[in-house]
Amino acid sequence: MDTVIFLLACTCDADCRFERALAALAAGNEAGMHEEIAKITDPLEQDLVRLRVATADPAGAATLCNDVTTDFARQKCQQVLGRPHLQGTPRP
Repeated sequence: MDTVIFLLACTCDADCRFERALAALAAGNEAGMHEEIAKITDPLEQDLVRLRVATADPAGAATLCNDVTTDFARQKCQQVLGRPHLQGTPRP
């Protein structure tokens, strides 16, 4: 049971950081976006959030592809940015 609670907390943390990072980016605060992502301790979770932000707002987050740490995330980030039909609509 403790493992389930721990996993749920991790997911919530990454989701919360994603929302905050995206909000910072939408407000024109790229440094704030990077700060929110840096607060995530797991490098794989950081990459996931970077990919999610890049997908949600590819024009404002294209530099995130340079920050991913795994080859898989780098490939996916480049794929999303290079294929407009995979890109989400930027949030207001």
